[in-house]
Amino acid sequence: MEALDVVHISKEDQETIFAMLATVLWLGNISFTVIDNEGHVQAVENESLSHVAELIGCDLKDLKLTLSTRNVKVGNDKIVQKLTLSQEIDARDALAKFMYSCLFDWNHFEQFCINYANERLQQHFHRHLFKLEQEEYIHDGIDWAKVEFEDNQDCLNLFEKRPLGLLSLLDEESTFPNGTYLTFANKLKQHLNSKSCFKGERDQAFSVCHYAGRDSVLTNKRNVTYGDIYPLGVRQRGILVNGRFPGPDIHSVTNDNFITNVFNSLDEPFLLSWNGIQQRRNSFEDGVFGTTSGGFGGIRILSRPRIPVPFPDPSGDYTVLFIGDWYKSNHTTLKAHLDRGKKLPIPDGILINGRGPNGLSFNIEQGKTYRLRISNMGLQHSLNFRSQNHKMNLVEFGGTHTLQTTYSSLDVHVGQSYSVLVTADQPSQDYYIVVSTRFSAKILTTTGVLRYSNSTGPISGPPPGGSTIQVDWFLNQARSIRTNLTANGPRPNPQGSYHYGLINTTKIIILSSSPGQVNGKQRYAISSVSYISPDTPLKLADYFKISGVFRVGSIFDRPTGGGIYLDTSVFQPDYRSFIEIVFQNNENIVQSYHPDGYSFFVKNVSSGKLAKVKGSFKLSAAAKKSAVDKPKLLSQLSALVSDIGLNIREAHVFSITDGYSLNAPRLQPYFRLYTPPSWKHQTTHIIFK
Repeated sequence: MEALDVVHISKEDQETIFAMLATVLWLGNISFTVIDNEGHVQAVENESLSHVAELIGCDLKDLKLTLSTRNVKVGNDKIVQKLTLSQEIDARDALAKFMYSCLFDWNHFEQFCINYANERLQQHFHRHLFKLEQEEYIHDGIDWAKVEFEDNQDCLNLFEKRPLGLLSLLDEESTFPNGTYLTFANKLKQHLNSKSCFKGERDQAFSVCHYAGRDSVLTNKRNVTYGDIYPLGVRQRGILVNGRFPGPDIHSVTNDNFITNVFNSLDEPFLLSWNGIQQRRNSFEDGVFGTTSGGFGGIRILSRPRIPVPFPDPSGDYTVLFIGDWYKSNHTTLKAHLDRGKKLPIPDGILINGRGPNGLSFNIEQGKTYRLRISNMGLQHSLNFRSQNHKMNLVEFGGTHTLQTTYSSLDVHVGQSYSVLVTADQPSQDYYIVVSTRFSAKILTTTGVLRYSNSTGPISGPPPGGSTIQVDWFLNQARSIRTNLTANGPRPNPQGSYHYGLINTTKIIILSSSPGQVNGKQRYAISSVSYISPDTPLKLADYFKISGVFRVGSIFDRPTGGGIYLDTSVFQPDYRSFIEIVFQNNENIVQSYHPDGYSFFVKNVSSGKLAKVKGSFKLSAAAKKSAVDKPKLLSQLSALVSDIGLNIREAHVFSITDGYSLNAPRLQPYFRLYTPPSWKHQTTHIIFK
């Protein structure tokens, strides 16, 4: 109690902490009784159950029902399943573990202290290995060459100096009754901005340049609400992030620590995902089953100053260009359309940064070079992006620097992100930015404006045309994109000890998509399995060992050729195996697969099909390294699966985010990697979406 008072945790918060601890203890005392001949049980109504219900503010009957059953949602139907004794004990213990872990998730002061401790240890090392030793050499008159080293004393002073060090100012701010993160950050910026190791960031953020490099802590809030939007001139209900559509950008640097508080003000769950960002070793769960109708925002990540990028700094860096197809109908209408067993209609238009035709312009100056970040945030269509009379130099794809190649237009598939350099080298006037659909029966087009600061005239002529249904164009672009292996690496060859061309493939998994109807509703399947999502997120079920939520082996490594059926599909590859995944698209639509948390090498994109020969599979078409995404095509990729836990998830491009509103055409197998006895347990996951 006294310790909690010292660190200024309020009495109200202390009472809440003790209530949660008491709840955890009472949960352990809940007992169960058998209710039928099949071994199903339910919680006994005794003082333990009553105390838990009272402490968490829950109705006693609701708590009893929650502990005794689990819900499985299939489309709009919810199936209630009774639990056995072992399943119910697992559910009870999982709730207790989760509540206990929540006691420690709200405090981020630990990392601050860890960074300070690391600086102090580094100074201790410097003092004894360099400073004191060299003072001894001088005292003894030893002839020696002075060793230069980078001293971190300035960084230590930033933490320790009184009265204007980080710790002193934090202690001072903690004594103020109205102190907040913002007032603390503002005080730091006021007193410490002149320090070389300190940098004030936007809002509540600040960064400290540590001995090992810049280590920034970014904090912000994301409030997700409904609101009226008019992207195509028609009023509709959309998702707003902090009251904006699209949501505000996040500006960051590699190695930043990003802390966000997300508030769901919708009337339904939703999934917040981070396409293109590897979340290795720190993923906890993959979100809850929910819906959105277009809430999104950008994350702009720059390289640390100590790590050079393979191109000169541009004169400007334009906020992510969000392009995507769009419907005037709300997501509830689209959901009902799918629930009637119908496919989605043709979209109503294309958006650029949430606006319709000519709704957005970008100002540039003659002779300067600009970086444009382009992301396809649409629902199902691949898009071709081009700028009238201006070439684009590709420098980054999916978070990885590429060998620089010049394009007149770029195919951007759903979920993909590119960075290009565009030089203002044309006569001073206005020019079209054009985005149009690819591989669609009806070509949809929208335009923006690239405006020179000294423009002498408006846009003239029709928008420039681009590729529409040509597959060769897509294949040639995909095959031309190459990773820059000398960029951002500590050595010329970042592959290290791996020579991927010589590694033996230990497992081949073939994922073949197929459409169909189940219970009168349109769905899609991988290897005949159309994914259904349980109420308990799979990451939670796996982490807390909750039985009955999923089963490993519920999907086969090869297409079965059978009809579509519903299941929670989970593979089981071997830990640290080098697997090859083959995506066979048998449909006339584009499918996008995005590994979130893993890098991979694409071995082939072609119009070939797999042929079975002597118990194995081979390609009928030539293989070359390229990117993924394909209509009526086949793609192969290879990856080292090295993170223990419930891993890969794949979702069809029709999903708006992760919800059944457009989940009727859902494909979603997971991978589960189990820890061999010789390896320490760790958990992460990949999402193919």
